[in-house]
Amino acid sequence: MISSGTILLLPFNNIINIILMVTFIVFCVLRKLIEYYDNSVDCYITDIEKCYTDEDFYWRYKINVKYPHEERRIVTKRFNDFKKLHNDLDLVDSLPTANWIKPFQIDEAEERGKKLNIYMKRILTNKDIMSDSIFYSFFRERLEISQEINPLVIERKPLEFREEESLDQNCDSMLKNQLKTVINEEISRVYILYDINYYIALKKRFFVICNNDLYKLKYDKFFNKFTIRHKVKLSNIFRIEKSKIINTSYLTDRQIIILNYIIDGERKQLILTSLSNEKNHSVDDLYKYFEDVLKKYSCRFVESEDYIIDNGLGISERIQHNGLTINIKKIITTNILQSKNYFRNFW
Repeated sequence: MISSGTILLLPFNNIINIILMVTFIVFCVLRKLIEYYDNSVDCYITDIEKCYTDEDFYWRYKINVKYPHEERRIVTKRFNDFKKLHNDLDLVDSLPTANWIKPFQIDEAEERGKKLNIYMKRILTNKDIMSDSIFYSFFRERLEISQEINPLVIERKPLEFREEESLDQNCDSMLKNQLKTVINEEISRVYILYDINYYIALKKRFFVICNNDLYKLKYDKFFNKFTIRHKVKLSNIFRIEKSKIINTSYLTDRQIIILNYIIDGERKQLILTSLSNEKNHSVDDLYKYFEDVLKKYSCRFVESEDYIIDNGLGISERIQHNGLTINIKKIITTNILQSKNYFRNFW
């Protein structure tokens, strides 16, 4: 470590260079942390409950939430909680069903739940909302199991949620329009999946399928732009395997597909897993799509249940995914999300 006395003896130009170098390193670290923890959130309403208290009744919505690098959890919210979130975020769009009177029948509450799911899907695409600590705090509550504070639940119904087709088409067309700025081909399908790397890390990537090519893109959230990481000709994909990982504690039983292809005369592979169960986030759907698209090529399709992934003798898993590291990630996640708006505005 350089002492203050040593710094004073250095030429002025060297001092400036050291300051610039340290500033640049801090900037790079902060940017990488923001990119790493500013990731997709998987959340949707799974159940509706009619709850009674001594004075009244209300509807409670159970939300399944999965933040990157955190355990999946269940939080419970009433419609008033959604209203407060909407007002605190100061959103321009109206909150769905805000003009309804309180539903009395569970079918009406179910319809409200479907519209709230669509509402959450929409705001999850807004990076400014995603970086707001108010939104993050909305999902921090855990499901309480104490009988003393739980109300009497007399009716419960699971919510089978599927996005409206018009909404799917709208989001899909918006994404394709964005991607056209970097891909000068007609886009057939876009998948958003996790790419599993050698260090057992899940990296969200965009896979764009055109008439003859497959593109792998990274989205830089800090600069709001796409960059092409790989381009593979569909005719060069010679084997696709669907399997489950069996040899790690972090990704055990995770369903994956392995794309084997040739690029510049060298055999390579991509190991992908689902972001969620939705159509364009699922490796199942990608596998079926490739089965149809690659019929004209001599691509081999294999299904198995016992894939052993190369995890570097387990060193990366023991370092990155032990209990202490996971707790540190959670602490950093909370602080980065709360300070992200400041850093964005500062730079």
